[in-house]
Amino acid sequence: MAGQGRVAVLMGSESDDGKMQPALSVLRGAGVLHHVEVMSAHREPDRVAAFAKGARGNGYSVIICGAGLAAHLAGAVAANTDLPVIGVPLSGGIGGGQDALLATVQMPKGVPVATVGVDNSANAAWLAIRILGTPRSKLAAGDNLPPPQLTGEVVSEGKTKTLFATADPGHLVMRFNDDVTANNGEKHEVMAGKGATGCAFNTKIMLALAAEGIRTHYRGSGEKPNEAIVQRLDMIPLECVVRNRAAGSFCRRLAVDKGLRFSAPLYELFYKSDELNDPLVTEDTAVIMGWATYEQLGIMRRQTLRVNTVVGEMLRKHGIELVDFKIEFGVSHGLLLVGDEFSPDSCRMWDLKTGDSLDKDLFRQSQGGFLEACEEVLGRMSELTANEVWVHAAHACA
Repeated sequence: MAGQGRVAVLMGSESDDGKMQPALSVLRGAGVLHHVEVMSAHREPDRVAAFAKGARGNGYSVIICGAGLAAHLAGAVAANTDLPVIGVPLSGGIGGGQDALLATVQMPKGVPVATVGVDNSANAAWLAIRILGTPRSKLAAGDNLPPPQLTGEVVSEGKTKTLFATADPGHLVMRFNDDVTANNGEKHEVMAGKGATGCAFNTKIMLALAAEGIRTHYRGSGEKPNEAIVQRLDMIPLECVVRNRAAGSFCRRLAVDKGLRFSAPLYELFYKSDELNDPLVTEDTAVIMGWATYEQLGIMRRQTLRVNTVVGEMLRKHGIELVDFKIEFGVSHGLLLVGDEFSPDSCRMWDLKTGDSLDKDLFRQSQGGFLEACEEVLGRMSELTANEVWVHAAHACA
């Protein structure tokens, strides 16, 4: 049936991710089911061939391949499948990608690869959508694909959220609970509506990050207001923290005054362990212990600082200062993704004018009003400026 296929997006190296993000944004915005993998035609020829041969049986209708330099990925895939293959030549070699362009487009008769311009992955996604036959009216509506069904199996249960398996093994349902905890669970309350509010806040942040090309595990809203669909990841047991001002444990650790503004965002790394109270660790420790590679740690640092910029600017527009936050990362098919929630449970926010806390410190310090503060932040974020209204309207009509 037209418009019901899945799109596979392959790239030759994780370093190609940034150039392939426009394709993913188009597919995500159009509500087209898609799956991303990193595989090299030269280093993993058997894996590439096996994926291509099994693509139709695994429910794919179109395959997009992005590669640079020799750029043999699209050709290798096309040689092993009868599905439409779209090649995206990527810059980085001779002539700003001319080598990759020629390698992708010059295929022998009978082994076609539809080739778009250099680095133009967005056009590859639009071409895939046309091949699928998705009506333009359906694209404007976002397709509203139904979320995968819960199986009831609990994959992971934390203090404030629970992950459930679904009928799709690649996706989970993240349920935001009404529980509020502090001091590693020593302090605990249940606040009706807190889960739905946190989920709504997280959705706004995840969509903002995706719009800036920051890859996350978020895939859409769930059936309930406190649920989100997320991609299943192999989580890295580290918490990435950025501090813009001194607060919380940093003040206790170094005996500095709360509110001290740093000259630049301060990035810290913690080992995720309630039993050990999430100790501060170095990158060398993380590598020696086998938790992550230096390459992964470098990406995590850069992406966490980018998250700080995007979310900080977003909140500032609504009179809120981002004081600090933590996120986690996970791996799926060789790609590193933000794999955590971003909610008032995991960050500190202060009112720009009054300096009042708008986060879980209200609960930690028994001041009251935590849920009301969360609702206030969400309300402010829902108030679009006149310019934002114009941008949203233009996007909807595009």
